[in-house]
Amino acid sequence: MLRPLLAALAAGVTLWCLPPAPSRSVEAGTVVRMDIEELARNAELVFDGRVLFARSFRDERGLVRTEYTVSVATSFAGGPQSTRTFELPGGTLADGSGLMIPGAPSLAVGEDVLLFLTRESASGLRVPVGLAQG
Repeated sequence: MLRPLLAALAAGVTLWCLPPAPSRSVEAGTVVRMDIEELARNAELVFDGRVLFARSFRDERGLVRTEYTVSVATSFAGGPQSTRTFELPGGTLADGSGLMIPGAPSLAVGEDVLLFLTRESASGLRVPVGLAQG
């Protein structure tokens, strides 16, 4: 009767004394925080301004994307323009359906923004560098 109790106690002490298993870093859903220099270094377009227009739609492949037009106050990279029109992945369609990209910003008409945008992809999309950071 004492033997099973001692065996269980020994097993518990052994497990308690073992070092913890090494943790694994998972970066699939993680956005690395960047400082302003890193954001600018990784962006093709950097500008601030006010969102004038936003229109979400489904493209020919069925993906939801949103077209934005921003009145540019200051252009820091990518050349001076008074307005910039670009498309970001995701958005909400008129029927309430859509696509939300976790960590991506949501730009609203009338909102003042500072954007760090990537180069335009082959499909015409840009992505904010660092997602909601840019």
